[in-house]
Amino acid sequence: MKALTVLTVLLSFFNFAQGMTHTQDHPSVHGMLMVGKSKIYLSHLPMFHSPHDYQVIIEAELSSQGKEAYLASQATSNETVYTLVPEVFVLPEMIQNPKPFSAQVFKGHFERGGTLIADNVTVSIKKVLYFKKFSPSEVKPSFGTYILFGNKSEQFLAHSITAKPDFDQILKVSFPHGISSLPTGENVASVVFKSLSNSTPIEKSGMMDAEIVGPTKTVPVAIEIDQSLYLEHGDLSH
Repeated sequence: MKALTVLTVLLSFFNFAQGMTHTQDHPSVHGMLMVGKSKIYLSHLPMFHSPHDYQVIIEAELSSQGKEAYLASQATSNETVYTLVPEVFVLPEMIQNPKPFSAQVFKGHFERGGTLIADNVTVSIKKVLYFKKFSPSEVKPSFGTYILFGNKSEQFLAHSITAKPDFDQILKVSFPHGISSLPTGENVASVVFKSLSNSTPIEKSGMMDAEIVGPTKTVPVAIEIDQSLYLEHGDLSH
C-alpha cells in the first residue's frame, strides 16, 4: 500500500497569525490527545470558552520514559485514547515561544477514568502543525471538513472545528492509491468530504472519496478510513 508521499503537513500561516494576537488568557492546564507511533502528535482538547478556545495540533518529542511507556502501552492494548496533561501555561504563549514543559501521560482520557502510565515527562514542541483561535463569527462549512496531518508512515485527519455546537474527532487514515503532491504547498491540507454533512462525524471504517482543497486547485483522492481514534461532542456543545 502506497503511503502519503508528503512527509509532513506544515503550519498554515494564516491560522497561526490569527491566534498570535495579544491575549488575555490566563494560565491553565491544556489537556491534549496523543496519536502516532513513528512520530508523536498532540491535539489540544478544546472548548468554546477562554482559555481553551483554540484548535492546536503539534508534533512533539517526549523524554524517554514517557515515550517508552506510551509506545509499550499502545503495543499491548486496544485503547485508542491516550492523553497528555501538561503543567500550567498560557497556550498561545507556549505556541509562539515553545519551551520544554513537564507533563503526565494517561492511557484513556485523564478526566474520565484514565490510568496514569508516565509522570514527570518532559515534552518538547518540534513543529506547530496547526493553530487557530475560535471566532464566534466564523461560518461553519456545509460539508465534512478535516485537517490532514502526519508523515510517510502514518496519516491522520482532525475535524476542523468552527462554531458551536461542534465536535472534535481524530481519525487514522491511509491513501491506498497514493498521492503525489498536495495543492497547498507548505500549508495545512484541508480535506473535504462532499458526501458528508459537517455536523456528522465519520464513524465507520472503509473507503471514502474526498478532495484536498488548495488555494488554486483541488485534488480528488480516495481515503481509507482505518479507525476513529477519538470523538467528543460534549465539550463543544455549548
